[in-house]
Formats: sequence, structure tokens, C-alpha cells
Amino acid sequence: MLLARLLLPLLVLLVALSPAHAAYPVKVVGVDDDLRANIEAYIGPREETDRMSWRALSRHVQEQAIAALQVLGYYRPVISISRTDARGDSGGTCLVTVDPGPPVRIAGVDVQLTDQAERPVLQAWIDENRPQRGAVFHHGQYEAFKTGLMQQALMRGYFKAAWQVQEVRVDIDALTADIHLALASGPRYRVGEVTINGEGIDHGLVARFPRFRSGDGYDATKIAELHRDLVRTSWFESVRIRAEPEEAVDLAVPVSVDYTMRKRNRIGIGAGASTDVGPRLQLQWEKPWLNSRGHSLSSYAEVSGVRSQVEASYLVPLTDPVTSQLAWTYGLQYEDLNDYSYWLTTAGIEHRKRLPSEWRVIRALELEQETDDFITFETRTTLLMPGVTFTRTDADGAPLITRGWRVTSEIKFAADALGSDADLVRATADGKAIYSLGERTRTIMRAGGGALWTPDLLDIPVSQRFFAGGDQSVRGYDYESISPLNAAGERIGGRYVATASLELDYRFTDRWMVAAFVDQGSVFDDAAPADVFTGAGAGVRWLSPIGPLRLDFAWGISLDDPAFNVHFYMGPEL
Repeated sequence: MLLARLLLPLLVLLVALSPAHAAYPVKVVGVDDDLRANIEAYIGPREETDRMSWRALSRHVQEQAIAALQVLGYYRPVISISRTDARGDSGGTCLVTVDPGPPVRIAGVDVQLTDQAERPVLQAWIDENRPQRGAVFHHGQYEAFKTGLMQQALMRGYFKAAWQVQEVRVDIDALTADIHLALASGPRYRVGEVTINGEGIDHGLVARFPRFRSGDGYDATKIAELHRDLVRTSWFESVRIRAEPEEAVDLAVPVSVDYTMRKRNRIGIGAGASTDVGPRLQLQWEKPWLNSRGHSLSSYAEVSGVRSQVEASYLVPLTDPVTSQLAWTYGLQYEDLNDYSYWLTTAGIEHRKRLPSEWRVIRALELEQETDDFITFETRTTLLMPGVTFTRTDADGAPLITRGWRVTSEIKFAADALGSDADLVRATADGKAIYSLGERTRTIMRAGGGALWTPDLLDIPVSQRFFAGGDQSVRGYDYESISPLNAAGERIGGRYVATASLELDYRFTDRWMVAAFVDQGSVFDDAAPADVFTGAGAGVRWLSPIGPLRLDFAWGISLDDPAFNVHFYMGPEL
């Protein structure tokens, strides 16, 4: 006992004086970024490797590096592990030098569908996504292909699908891999009884929305489309669709649609501003559903120092309420600029159609009456104008769009023979595209044009003529200041317009961006523009929850005395 009491303090002292466990940070060299990143991920974080002895660390690094390379198709690597003792006994660096060697490449791909699988749909997916012969065998891509094929089968209603064969034969000597897959789909489930639950909208109207009927093959895509189409209407506060395979009876999946209605009245009051029209007040009143037939009413009013307007539309769903509606419209607009002012009253009927390609087509017949007041004279014109409009928008990202585009084109006409006070054909087209050049840089391109064919321009109301300039046109120039002039020096608008813009944005924080831009445009009466006006400048953007607020400082550099304008705008980018 006495000896133990004497030796115990000595042992404690020796342990305390012994060197701490050495740490060896791992460094991988000799491979590209993708291979190195995968090896480092397999080895694990430094917090784990620092707790290992050199012998354990070497064995761990060797095993994990081999596994990481095999996953990416490299089965014959040469791996060298060495220690650089830059700090003596206190540790060093574990240097992993890797020569991955030649990769294993796919020699054959055999994918079979058995049982009752709907071959055209699933086979088309297989043909588009199957691993390609000659490609490097990548375990992750192989697993993603298998998962994707199984998901496609389940989405088509093959809920008993199972793999009969799923194997890969790797010949390390020949550096080849052969893939063999066989999917037994089992029977396809069907759509069972479709029930609709809710009050406010006639169930027969809601029953027109599904793109399927009881007895059709189950298709999860069509179930999702039904939910999307119902949500797109203005009728419902919430929509819930239940279609659970576990509830199927004799392979028939019951589908239930449950909805709750929005409030009958929605009122919005807002304020905005832009350089073109200055501060403005806005009032919006909507009745999302007026009756059980799905009729709706929307109205909008805006008041500003330059332009004020009232718009209203009464919408009626047609036989296919998803894609086709009839709208009765009314509008009243007043605009007052230095050289002219006008009152415009419109009433019309529109057939609105959404095509399978997501293009929207509006066929319209509109009656317009406009009173124009120039400094020297006043005119009143009535036009009955049939027309058609095509538009489509496609965008990713919100509130900051990272990729997107919008295209709109319109053509309409009036004729004295149809009761109008003038003959004209008016066509316009404009587009805008946004593309990201990296994580923080975007380019925005915009172009537009229009043409007005008429025997006498002065017979045409001012609202139908073309002007340019302003924060949505050619920056650096006042709103609608680019225009041909009459003998009195008044801006009277032109027969043709063309504008273009190129902008580069850079986001330097999560909420702030800077921009540089060049705009060009012209309004003219002859076949070619006499003068092209160019504006250039820079701006800042603040990314609000509803979209960017834009402040631009622009110079109109085409004038003898270059103009300077500050443009402010808030609103959607597309």
C-alpha cells in the first residue's frame, strides 16, 4: 500500500507531462475540384480526424478516399499518404496524393419494363434519361435514374411497382460497367369516385375543372393540375384535394375536392410613384365571386398629377372555365401633358383564352370615344376597334427574378365603313428578358416597336399615336417627350416607334443592387427614323418584398445640351 501511494503521484505527473495528441489536418492533391471535394466529404470534418492517431488516420483516409473515388467511377486509383512534420512532435499535415487512374465507363444499359406498364410514357422517360454508353459510371447518377423511373411509375398509378432486377456488373480489369434493371409495374390504379365539397360555387361548375374522369388511369400530374387550376381562380380561399392510394377499393382511388370561398369583397388602397406620372393613389375593389356561376367583378382607380383612370371588368367563365372566359370591360382615362390633354372612354367585350402552350390570347371588340385638347384646337373621335392580343410571361425567382421573359403583341383596326371616324391599323410588339450572369449579376434587355397605318395621322386620337421617353421607355428624357412636332412646335405623336434598352445589374448585398444602362428610341413618320435618341446612366435598386424599387440617374446624350433626369419606379419587373 505504501508503494502504491508513492507511485500514484508519479504516474499522474508523467501523464500530465506527456505530449498532447498530435493533430494532422488533411490536404488532398492531384485531382480536380469535384473529386477532391468528394474525397474530403468522405474523410469527414477535421473535428473527427484530429482525434485519430497517425496510424488510425492513415487507414481511415485510405479507405474513404478509395470509396469516394469508386462512387464517381474510379476503381483503380493510386493513393499515397505522407506526413509533413512542419511542427515537430506537435503534429503536421496529412498529405494525400491521388492519381485517380482511368475511369470505369458504361458498356451496356439494359432497362426492361414488365407487366402492365404504360410503355409509351415510361419508355419515353427512359430514353431521355437513361445513362449513356461510354459515359463514366457515376453511382449517384445511376441511383438518381432508378429513383426517377420509380417515381414516374408511381405518378402514373403503378403503386405496386417493384424492382425485379437492379444490378451493376463492374469489370475492373476491363474498366467497364454493365447496368441491368427490370421494373415490374404491377396493375395500374384508376381514378375512383370524384366528390366535391364546399359551398358558394355550383358543384357542376367545379366538376368542369378536372382533366380526368372516374375510371381513367391515375395520373398524379393531372391531380396537381386540378389543384393549380382551382387556385388560379379568384373564388377560393383554400383548396384541398385528397387522392390517397391507401384508400383505394379494387384499385380505384377516390378523389375528393374540398374548398372554402373567399370573402365576397376585397378592397385595397395603395400609393405609388414614378417619374412619369409622379405620386399616385390607387384603389382596388374586387368581388371574387358574385354568384354560384362563378361570375366576378374587378375595378381599379388611380389618381396622379399627369394621368388618372378608372377600369372595371365583369368576368364570366365559359364552358371550359380553366382556359376560357368572357369579359365585359369599361374604362375612363384622363391624361394631361404640356402640349395636349385628352379624355378617353372605352367599353368593350373580350374573349380571354389560355392556350396549352401558356400563351394568352385576347380577342376584343372595343368602342372608344376620345376628346383631344391641343393648345390650338380640340377634336372628338369615335372608333369601333376589333383586335387581338398575344402575351406570355415565364419567370423564375421572387421577388428578384433570376431568369425570365415577357412578350406581348397586339393588332387592332378601325374603319369608316364599320362606323368609326377614321381608318387605321395599329400593331405593336414588345419584349423583355432577364438573365443571370452569375450569382450576383444580371442582364436586362428590352425592345419594342409599333406601327400605325392611316391616311391622315391628324384624324387619329392622341392615345393611338406613338410617343417615347420616360422611366419605362428611353430614360434621360421626359415622359412622352420624344415625338414629331407640328408647325406650332407641339408634340403630336408619330406613326412609328422603336425602342431598345440594355442594363447590367450587380447585387452587392442581399437587398441592394447597382445598375448601368443604355436606352435608345425614336418616333417618326417616314419609313426610317430621322433622329435616334440615346439615354445612358446608372442607378440603385432596393429589393423590397414586392419587387425592386428603382432609382435611376440618366442623361439624354443625343441633344446639343444633354438633358438630365432622375427616374423613380416601383412595380413588377415583367
